[in-house]
Amino acid sequence: KVVLGKQWYQRRVRGTHEKTVSSAVFDPIKGEKIVSIAYDDQVSILEFSSKSKITKLMKFFHANNTGRFLTKFQARWHPASDELFVMGSMAHPRRVEIYNVQKQVEMKLSNENIGSIQSLVQFHDSGKALVCGNGSGYCYIFHERECN
Repeated sequence: KVVLGKQWYQRRVRGTHEKTVSSAVFDPIKGEKIVSIAYDDQVSILEFSSKSKITKLMKFFHANNTGRFLTKFQARWHPASDELFVMGSMAHPRRVEIYNVQKQVEMKLSNENIGSIQSLVQFHDSGKALVCGNGSGYCYIFHERECN
């Protein structure tokens, strides 16, 4: 049972984005980092370590302006890490990219069958699988393989 009996407050973080935000999510480990994506073609990573302090850790370019015919990009944290997150990409070949909080691409996941931009992404709770999709009606699943 969820009880919402406490007082909530709101805080605006200036300079985060200049255009519409399409995704903003807390990390699943400590809930102290936020990754946000916006139509200003920027990804921001904020640290929310206390009620009084919000720090901008990183901001970097990522083509996010999907237009009106594509599903808006969403970022998702790796379920076992507050250092890794995933989001779609408009680059060719079509793919999803796993980033670290220092804005480096850790991994590019692609397949010759993916012909469209994968705007929606979600890790499995185990972190060993990832599903992506968009408005085209297809989902693609990437999963870890054991090496023999």
